[in-house]
Amino acid sequence: LGGIAVVVIAVLVIGGVIWSNNRNTARNDGYGTVTNSDVEVPLADNGVVIMGLPGAPNTVDIFEDPQCKYCRDLEHQSGQELAQAIDEGVVEVRFHVLNLLDQADAADGYSTRSAAASQCVAQSGDAIVYSAFHAGLFGRDFQPAENGEGTKSDDAIVQLARDAGASDEAVACIESGERLEQARADAAVGIQ
Repeated sequence: LGGIAVVVIAVLVIGGVIWSNNRNTARNDGYGTVTNSDVEVPLADNGVVIMGLPGAPNTVDIFEDPQCKYCRDLEHQSGQELAQAIDEGVVEVRFHVLNLLDQADAADGYSTRSAAASQCVAQSGDAIVYSAFHAGLFGRDFQPAENGEGTKSDDAIVQLARDAGASDEAVACIESGERLEQARADAAVGIQ
């Protein structure tokens, strides 16, 4: 019985290690971001960014804060899988970009600034650009820590948008702060 117990414990430990390692693995790794030029990305009146092909049969709502490390992990693990599902017309994703973590970083307001930039990029209507910008915003090499350490400047957010292929209008929107108050108001509604 002792031998059987050791084998069972070993199997459980090995299974737990494998399960834990797979939790950090990106599903559909190598797919990248949305590539289908027919995918639409309207910006709803409430600040929700909707990305998908018209008539997609399934909807996924994602509530996220640009400083949230768990949101970053979700993007890392599922972002490419969702991008493929969007490209194939299987799902429409509704991004609710919130600013919950501005409280920990009130002087800087990174979450609100990023939410506003997200709206600026989305209102251009280019889903390929928005998808790349969104993935970059939650990228492990870009996202600042939740406590405000290593926060990104407006210039860094603008450069991320440019690198994603954002239009001059989207960049000007980010630089001017045109959507800051609207993003703050939309986030307040989204939190409720």
